[in-house]
Amino acid sequence: MNKIAAIDLTFCWPTWVPSSFEIKEILCRLQTRGFKVNLFFPYFTEYFPRGLVTSKLPFPATPVPFNRFTFNIHFLKKRMRKAVEGFQPDSVFIWDGYSLKPHLALDLSKDFPVILKLCSYEILCLKTTLLADDLTICDNTFLKNPQKCIQCYFKGGLFKDFMKTFFSRKAGSRFHQLAHEFFSSLAFKPYYTDIIKKSLKNVKAVIVSNNFAKGLLEGYCSDIKVIPHGVDSKLFKPGMEIKKKYKGVFMPERLDGLNQGFFTFVEAVESLLSFNNNANNIKILLFSDEYFSPIHSERFRGNNYLFFFPARDGIAPELYQMSDITVHPHVRPESQGLRAIEAMACGKPVIASKVGVFKDIVEEGKTGFLVEPASKDRLLEKMDFLLKNDEMRMEMGKKARIKVEAQHDWDKIIERDYIPLLQNNN
Repeated sequence: MNKIAAIDLTFCWPTWVPSSFEIKEILCRLQTRGFKVNLFFPYFTEYFPRGLVTSKLPFPATPVPFNRFTFNIHFLKKRMRKAVEGFQPDSVFIWDGYSLKPHLALDLSKDFPVILKLCSYEILCLKTTLLADDLTICDNTFLKNPQKCIQCYFKGGLFKDFMKTFFSRKAGSRFHQLAHEFFSSLAFKPYYTDIIKKSLKNVKAVIVSNNFAKGLLEGYCSDIKVIPHGVDSKLFKPGMEIKKKYKGVFMPERLDGLNQGFFTFVEAVESLLSFNNNANNIKILLFSDEYFSPIHSERFRGNNYLFFFPARDGIAPELYQMSDITVHPHVRPESQGLRAIEAMACGKPVIASKVGVFKDIVEEGKTGFLVEPASKDRLLEKMDFLLKNDEMRMEMGKKARIKVEAQHDWDKIIERDYIPLLQNNN
């Protein structure tokens, strides 16, 4: 029996975070195929909670306790190694995490075949977004010029931000979550880039979700696997279309991750509704959460808007089925594209920014459209076109469904990509 130890440094369940969904789906399917699996994750609820599991997982999982002063390279390597060695795996997955991941990968690769996953751009960018301050895609990575990255992220200076991160009672933002791993991994030391490079060379393979990320890692890794995010195509499928009496535009992304892309979407929607003769027949489907509520109360009134509250376990297929198209207006180079894949599985054409993984997912003019980031006019043009051309929209939705079934169905991804990788441990 092939034994797989998976380590995820940010795991929570249930959650909106795509990486936690991904590792859960992979381990479930490996388990049904005869692999013995165990997920190891830190129980560390300061800053953003890690290890907060409030519903039963369908496979064995082992929480490892930490606090803000023990979640560092010394104790992480020691405690995770002890937990993993007790399981005696044939392979080790290292999944989501930030600056501590390279230390862990380098240590465990001495004794186990390690497969390292980049869930976003966490080893390449301290923000994990590759987005510069002017909202353009940054041409630097931490491996090229770490000092430029440090100056970009720590605006207050290293010492000041260190004190705020470790000794402030109000340290609870995503900035502090990322900063804590940065300081706890000693990533400010000159030798840290050597740790990253050695870890990338020593692991068996590095998995990324798109070709853009692969290009950034070329020359650092001996084996880079592009394995897309998946979806359960039996759960996410077409339905409910004949029951609708309106045309729906759904923006299913987390608002805190869209930066200025959301406001471009808002402006495009307002223009769409203002000049469209059938505006009363158009519904805009949106999520209302803590990021959205200040805007919601001021800007979105009238019968054209339908609001939903996001569930911790993701988006229900019915919400995609209630729409006709989905829009993904990212400015930063999205790394996984889960919501676009779910929409396509439900037979919906998507309109997405021409950045990151969307260039791999969307076939221009066949399964949807790609537009330049923050381009209100292009976004407006494509939304209006799809809403007015029913036959074209439905045909694109059918092609989107076919593509997902062929390339993004979880069972096919497991058989095509993961099992061959795990069975070849040489």
